[in-house]
Amino acid sequence: MYSNLSTPEVSQSYRLIIDIELYQYIMTLAQESTPNEIIGMGAIVKEYHKHYTDFILTDVIVPEQYVSPGYCAFKEGAQNKIIRDVIEGGGNPEELCFRWHSHANGPVFFSLLDEEDIANCDSPYVVNMVINAKHEMIARLDVFEPVHFRNIPVSIIIKPIPYEGLIVECQENIRSCCETITRKDGPKGRITRIMPNGRKERS
Repeated sequence: MYSNLSTPEVSQSYRLIIDIELYQYIMTLAQESTPNEIIGMGAIVKEYHKHYTDFILTDVIVPEQYVSPGYCAFKEGAQNKIIRDVIEGGGNPEELCFRWHSHANGPVFFSLLDEEDIANCDSPYVVNMVINAKHEMIARLDVFEPVHFRNIPVSIIIKPIPYEGLIVECQENIRSCCETITRKDGPKGRITRIMPNGRKERS
Protein backbone atom coordinates (compact mmCIF):
# COMPACT_ATOMS: atom_id res chain seq x y z
CA MET A 1 0.00 0.00 0.00
CA TYR A 2 2.83 2.38 0.81
CA SER A 3 5.40 1.06 -1.66
CA ASN A 4 5.45 4.36 -3.56
CA LEU A 5 6.49 6.15 -0.40
CA SER A 6 9.09 3.62 0.70
CA THR A 7 11.43 4.17 -2.24
CA PRO A 8 12.20 7.90 -2.46
CA GLU A 9 14.47 8.45 -5.45
CA VAL A 10 15.89 11.49 -7.16
CA SER A 11 13.27 11.07 -9.91
CA GLN A 12 10.44 10.92 -7.35
CA SER A 13 9.17 14.12 -5.77
CA TYR A 14 6.46 14.93 -3.27
CA ARG A 15 4.06 17.86 -3.25
CA LEU A 16 1.70 19.21 -0.62
CA ILE A 17 -1.32 20.75 -2.37
CA ILE A 18 -3.24 23.34 -0.32
CA ASP A 19 -6.20 25.20 -1.78
CA ILE A 20 -6.25 28.92 -1.20
CA GLU A 21 -9.09 28.85 1.36
CA LEU A 22 -7.33 26.33 3.63
CA TYR A 23 -4.06 28.22 3.20
CA GLN A 24 -5.71 31.48 4.25
CA TYR A 25 -7.26 29.72 7.24
CA ILE A 26 -3.93 28.30 8.44
CA MET A 27 -2.07 31.55 7.81
CA THR A 28 -4.68 33.63 9.63
CA LEU A 29 -4.49 31.26 12.60
CA ALA A 30 -0.71 31.73 12.64
CA GLN A 31 -0.93 35.50 12.38
CA GLU A 32 -3.71 35.96 14.93
CA SER A 33 -2.00 33.68 17.47
CA THR A 34 1.28 35.63 17.29
CA PRO A 35 3.34 36.09 19.47
CA ASN A 36 2.30 32.58 20.53
CA GLU A 37 2.76 29.51 18.39
CA ILE A 38 -0.19 27.33 17.34
CA ILE A 39 -0.44 23.69 16.28
CA GLY A 40 -2.94 21.74 14.22
CA MET A 41 -3.78 18.58 12.35
CA GLY A 42 -5.27 17.91 8.96
CA ALA A 43 -6.58 15.29 6.57
CA ILE A 44 -4.78 14.50 3.34
CA VAL A 45 -5.55 12.34 0.32
CA LYS A 46 -2.73 10.85 -1.77
CA GLU A 47 -2.56 10.93 -5.56
CA TYR A 48 0.17 8.92 -7.22
CA HIS A 49 1.74 10.03 -10.51
CA LYS A 50 4.63 8.66 -12.53
CA HIS A 51 7.33 10.92 -11.14
CA TYR A 52 5.69 12.51 -8.12
CA THR A 53 3.14 11.99 -5.37
CA ASP A 54 0.61 14.63 -4.34
CA PHE A 55 -0.62 15.00 -0.78
CA ILE A 56 -3.85 16.96 -1.12
CA LEU A 57 -4.95 18.74 2.04
CA THR A 58 -8.71 18.35 2.48
CA ASP A 59 -9.31 19.57 6.03
CA VAL A 60 -7.60 21.53 8.81
CA ILE A 61 -8.32 20.89 12.48
CA VAL A 62 -7.30 22.96 15.51
CA PRO A 63 -7.15 20.84 18.69
CA GLU A 64 -7.28 21.99 22.29
CA GLN A 65 -3.70 22.94 23.14
CA TYR A 66 -1.19 24.77 25.29
CA VAL A 67 0.58 27.69 23.58
CA SER A 68 3.25 30.26 24.33
CA PRO A 69 5.98 32.08 22.41
CA GLY A 70 8.28 29.26 21.30
CA TYR A 71 6.00 26.37 22.28
CA CYS A 72 2.73 24.65 21.37
CA ALA A 73 1.42 21.18 22.23
CA PHE A 74 -1.83 19.21 22.26
CA LYS A 75 -3.65 18.97 25.55
CA GLU A 76 -3.90 15.43 26.90
CA GLY A 77 -6.60 13.51 25.03
CA ALA A 78 -7.05 16.19 22.35
CA GLN A 79 -5.86 14.01 19.48
CA ASN A 80 -8.07 11.09 20.52
CA LYS A 81 -11.05 13.46 20.67
CA ILE A 82 -10.35 14.59 17.11
CA ILE A 83 -10.12 11.00 15.87
CA ARG A 84 -13.39 10.15 17.61
CA ASP A 85 -15.11 13.20 16.11
CA VAL A 86 -13.89 12.26 12.63
CA ILE A 87 -15.21 8.71 12.97
CA GLU A 88 -18.56 9.88 14.34
CA GLY A 89 -18.82 12.32 11.43
CA GLY A 90 -18.30 9.54 8.90
CA GLY A 91 -14.73 10.52 8.02
CA ASN A 92 -11.64 8.37 7.65
CA PRO A 93 -9.20 8.77 10.58
CA GLU A 94 -6.44 7.18 8.47
CA GLU A 95 -6.35 10.41 6.47
CA LEU A 96 -5.25 12.41 9.54
CA CYS A 97 -1.61 12.31 8.47
CA PHE A 98 -0.93 16.04 8.34
CA ARG A 99 0.62 18.07 11.17
CA TRP A 100 1.40 21.78 11.11
CA HIS A 101 2.48 24.43 13.56
CA SER A 102 3.57 28.04 13.51
CA HIS A 103 6.71 29.81 14.67
CA ALA A 104 5.03 33.22 15.12
CA ASN A 105 7.47 35.71 13.52
CA GLY A 106 10.49 33.42 13.87
CA PRO A 107 12.28 31.39 11.21
CA VAL A 108 10.73 28.17 9.92
CA PHE A 109 12.63 24.99 10.75
CA PHE A 110 12.14 21.63 12.47
CA SER A 111 13.39 21.80 16.05
CA LEU A 112 14.63 18.94 18.20
CA LEU A 113 11.21 18.85 19.86
CA ASP A 114 9.61 18.57 16.42
CA GLU A 115 11.94 15.67 15.61
CA GLU A 116 10.82 13.89 18.80
CA ASP A 117 7.15 14.43 17.99
CA ILE A 118 7.64 13.12 14.46
CA ALA A 119 9.52 10.06 15.71
CA ASN A 120 6.61 9.25 18.06
CA CYS A 121 4.00 9.50 15.32
CA ASP A 122 1.68 6.46 15.27
CA SER A 123 0.60 6.63 11.61
CA PRO A 124 2.25 4.89 8.61
CA TYR A 125 3.50 8.28 7.41
CA VAL A 126 3.13 11.95 8.27
CA VAL A 127 3.50 15.21 6.35
CA ASN A 128 4.67 18.06 8.59
CA MET A 129 4.60 21.77 7.80
CA VAL A 130 6.06 24.71 9.72
CA ILE A 131 4.85 28.22 8.92
CA ASN A 132 5.22 31.70 10.34
CA ALA A 133 3.22 34.92 10.23
CA LYS A 134 5.39 36.19 7.35
CA HIS A 135 4.09 33.52 4.95
CA GLU A 136 7.29 31.46 5.11
CA MET A 137 6.75 27.69 4.95
CA ILE A 138 8.62 24.41 4.82
CA ALA A 139 7.30 20.85 4.67
CA ARG A 140 8.67 17.32 4.96
CA LEU A 141 7.52 13.72 4.68
CA ASP A 142 8.43 10.97 7.14
CA VAL A 143 7.55 7.35 6.40
CA PHE A 144 7.39 4.70 9.13
CA GLU A 145 5.90 1.67 7.36
CA PRO A 146 6.96 -0.62 5.80
CA VAL A 147 10.44 1.01 5.90
CA HIS A 148 11.46 4.13 7.82
CA PHE A 149 12.53 7.10 5.71
CA ARG A 150 12.87 10.48 7.40
CA ASN A 151 12.94 14.13 6.40
CA ILE A 152 12.01 13.76 2.74
CA PRO A 153 11.59 17.26 1.22
CA VAL A 154 8.07 18.21 0.17
CA SER A 155 7.28 21.19 -2.02
CA ILE A 156 4.24 23.30 -1.10
CA ILE A 157 1.79 24.36 -3.79
CA ILE A 158 -1.01 26.82 -3.05
CA LYS A 159 -3.89 26.02 -5.39
CA PRO A 160 -6.08 28.95 -6.43
CA ILE A 161 -9.85 28.58 -6.72
CA PRO A 162 -10.78 31.11 -9.43
CA TYR A 163 -14.40 32.25 -9.56
CA GLU A 164 -16.25 32.51 -12.86
CA GLY A 165 -16.01 36.30 -13.11
CA LEU A 166 -12.24 36.17 -12.63
CA ILE A 167 -11.87 33.49 -15.30
CA VAL A 168 -13.83 35.57 -17.82
CA GLU A 169 -11.83 38.72 -16.98
CA CYS A 170 -8.52 36.87 -17.42
CA GLN A 171 -9.63 35.33 -20.71
CA GLU A 172 -10.57 38.77 -22.03
CA ASN A 173 -7.20 40.22 -20.97
CA ILE A 174 -5.38 37.35 -22.66
CA ARG A 175 -7.28 37.86 -25.90
CA SER A 176 -6.68 41.63 -25.95
CA CYS A 177 -3.10 41.79 -24.65
CA CYS A 178 -1.29 38.55 -25.54
CA GLU A 179 0.28 37.79 -28.90
CA THR A 180 1.27 34.16 -29.41
CA ILE A 181 4.47 33.55 -31.38
CA THR A 182 6.02 30.32 -32.60
CA ARG A 183 9.55 30.00 -33.95
CA LYS A 184 9.82 27.86 -37.07
CA ASP A 185 12.85 25.67 -37.70
CA GLY A 186 14.91 26.74 -40.67
CA PRO A 187 17.89 28.85 -41.74
CA LYS A 188 16.01 32.12 -41.36
CA GLY A 189 14.41 31.24 -38.07
CA ARG A 190 11.16 32.91 -39.08
CA ILE A 191 8.64 33.78 -36.39
CA THR A 192 4.91 33.27 -36.87
CA ARG A 193 2.77 35.70 -34.93
CA ILE A 194 -0.80 34.66 -34.20
CA MET A 195 -2.77 37.85 -33.84
CA PRO A 196 -5.75 38.25 -31.45
CA ASN A 197 -8.13 38.04 -34.43
CA GLY A 198 -6.60 34.65 -35.40
CA ARG A 199 -4.72 35.99 -38.45
CA LYS A 200 -1.13 34.79 -38.86
CA GLU A 201 1.75 37.14 -39.69
CA ARG A 202 5.29 36.00 -40.45
CA SER A 203 8.58 37.84 -40.20
